[in-house]
Amino acid sequence: SPSCADPPWSSQIILEPLHHYIAIWHLTPDGVSLETPQSWLLPVQHAGAPVILKVRKPSSDETLTAAMLDYYAGLGAVRAIKSDGDAVLMERARGTRSLWAMATGGEDDAAAEILAGLVACLHAPRDRAPPEGLTTLPEWFSNLFKRRDQLPIFAIAAAVTDTLLATPLEPCVLHGDLHHNNVVFDTARGWLAIDPKGLWGERAYDVANLLRNPQHHPSIVHAAGRMQRHTNLYASRLNLDPGRILRFALAHAALSAAWCMDDGLNPEFCLQTAEIAACLGE
Repeated sequence: SPSCADPPWSSQIILEPLHHYIAIWHLTPDGVSLETPQSWLLPVQHAGAPVILKVRKPSSDETLTAAMLDYYAGLGAVRAIKSDGDAVLMERARGTRSLWAMATGGEDDAAAEILAGLVACLHAPRDRAPPEGLTTLPEWFSNLFKRRDQLPIFAIAAAVTDTLLATPLEPCVLHGDLHHNNVVFDTARGWLAIDPKGLWGERAYDVANLLRNPQHHPSIVHAAGRMQRHTNLYASRLNLDPGRILRFALAHAALSAAWCMDDGLNPEFCLQTAEIAACLGE
């Protein structure tokens, strides 16, 4: 699931799934390979330029990465250079700034301002058709609906989600997994999104996960004042209804808890986030 993944771990060994594309794309390894629950990655050189090779795992839900990056065309996201099946060669950001470090280091509100600007860029109209195969929000929330009778907060969140999805506002192409660690900084191009899932639904949903992050930092995320303040910030900057942002935050946090339970992980952080959003949204 996109919200319960552990941080990447690294290996000095070039992982086997990467070798095929290193050969056919004439790439030169240029760093340490990484494995995440979704993919294998390696910094490489291609035609003298620093890029990232990403190979999707068979179980990954990131099937639309290349199509989504093509759709964004470098506006608010890293550029896709070439792709083939499960592999994509992507622009490599050349910068050291981190939204995660900002949010956890006393600059949480400044990080939220940057994220608001990035959401606006990603949601801006494009002169091209949306990618084929986007997941709709009713499909995306299926795991929550399956568990709606298991916990009171799931029942509340599922009912709220039903209402939200019955009255969608400003549906558009959504990143689907935007958070502090899915944004990188490039010294030439600024802040850029990575790892889009590719959803179709209401704009406010892309803000919901921002209120649930930085993950595993309850002193930040579970401060009701912070959640309300950032809700108001995103509503103001993006011309969104703050009430719908909070309701989507409740829905998404409950969905994330359901994903954690599906994966055998502790859902408490997500459940607590959902409870706070529910209280604020009353």
